[in-house]
Amino acid sequence: MKYKFCPECGEMLIEKELGDEGLIPYCNTCKKPYFEKVGQRSDKLRYIKSYYYEKHELLMLGYLMKVEKGDFSKSIEVDELKWFSFDDAILKLRCGSIGEKHLLNYLKCI
Repeated sequence: MKYKFCPECGEMLIEKELGDEGLIPYCNTCKKPYFEKVGQRSDKLRYIKSYYYEKHELLMLGYLMKVEKGDFSKSIEVDELKWFSFDDAILKLRCGSIGEKHLLNYLKCI
């Protein structure tokens, strides 16, 4: 999903150079960037469920984003990226993790 307008204030976003990210959509009013971390773009985003991460007192929102399989372009914040089938992904996720819960919740929805 490529933002053209700020989801918070509605202002048109500008392109701004931000560190290793390059030119990214940026709201001058809210002083916030709007970008993704892996180089995949989509127009289809579906909310699945929210998850509370007690260790850091965070609320994580779980979405499904449908993309065409393609090359990744990772930011400095991402260590490694790979494509997985659902069967392989469930084996790689730590038992009880938010990632595992999210994948299982998604699989219940389809």
